[in-house]
Amino acid sequence: MGYLSNQGPNSKIREMGAVPLNFAEILLIIGLGSLWFRKRYVGLLKNRKVYKRFFVQKSQAKLVEVEKELKEAKFAQLKIWRDNRSMLPMHPTIMKTGKNLPTE
Repeated sequence: MGYLSNQGPNSKIREMGAVPLNFAEILLIIGLGSLWFRKRYVGLLKNRKVYKRFFVQKSQAKLVEVEKELKEAKFAQLKIWRDNRSMLPMHPTIMKTGKNLPTE
């Protein structure tokens, strides 16, 4: 319709149809660019303190910290707490010592 009118290629109808098309192309380029950026650089950003402060919940951060401590069993606070808590008389570590314990 735009080419058949008196204005030819400079028709208002043609220009109005080109605006949404160009907008869709720009959104497609931005979308594909963001996917490429996310695929390429997201690992670098997730390890930063700023990212963790705003996007990682405190419970997830504490869980990662506890898992790291459990892997390093020498200095783990959880292991120290487990080793220092009170044990019942029939606990295997007490029974290994071989000492005679009173029944009451």
